[in-house]
Amino acid sequence: MLKKLKTAFDKFRFCLRSSGAPRDLLRLLLNTKRYANAGRNKPNSAPVSYHLKLEGHPRQVFLRTYSGDIEMLYEIFWRKTYHSSSVQWQDFNTIIDLGANIGMASLFFAAKSPRATIYAVEPDPENFEFLTANLSQEISASRLVPVQSAITAGNGMAHLIRNEKAYNSFVSEEIVSGITVRTRDMEGFLRDMFIDDVDLLKIDIEGREADLFSGDTGWLQKVRNIVMECHSEKIRNEAISVLQEYGFIVHSGNNDRSYTDILWACRF
Repeated sequence: MLKKLKTAFDKFRFCLRSSGAPRDLLRLLLNTKRYANAGRNKPNSAPVSYHLKLEGHPRQVFLRTYSGDIEMLYEIFWRKTYHSSSVQWQDFNTIIDLGANIGMASLFFAAKSPRATIYAVEPDPENFEFLTANLSQEISASRLVPVQSAITAGNGMAHLIRNEKAYNSFVSEEIVSGITVRTRDMEGFLRDMFIDDVDLLKIDIEGREADLFSGDTGWLQKVRNIVMECHSEKIRNEAISVLQEYGFIVHSGNNDRSYTDILWACRF
């Protein structure tokens, strides 16, 4: 009980610190409650505009109340899923965000690494629309390159599968939906983007992580740091095995939390 009360209080403090005005605070608290209580009968998620202060920077962000976008805001900026004290954020020049969703992780990276160019890769056209809106400042300043594509084992087309939560969209070679998306392999993507060195590669591609670590993995020689969400223990173990072959050291990242599905790796 005390732990739940502390969590609720900490979340409230985050909302209070992050809200640009009282109406933003009220809107965020109410929509957080609506999302939590909606169950499976969620209405369509129309975007809601919030003026927030994230990592010390005032921002306008657009979040769909019932699609999981609010959950992503808390995960990345309150729980700090992708933070690590073991990396030198200020020295990063190139960051790739695979599975960028609506851009919350890219927004976090942009604040942590002001010198970096970020490549935000997202296949879902609806998520991509909100990504470009949420990162419009970085796009205008040529700090971020939005790429509507999926990174898989090969180049071609695949079918997009949508789930209840928008951040769980994934691609499949089986014909199960009418939405097709472009696919690229990692080596081809780096070549097309003229990327020779990657300071940070974030991977959250809903179970397709195994594709990146099968076949030709020579592209890993261009990467210094990786943070990856592993969607199974099998994927985690296979990824660690390949990463260690390329001289990566796996570490815990943010020790303040118990996200056992997050894998951090660095190569010196």
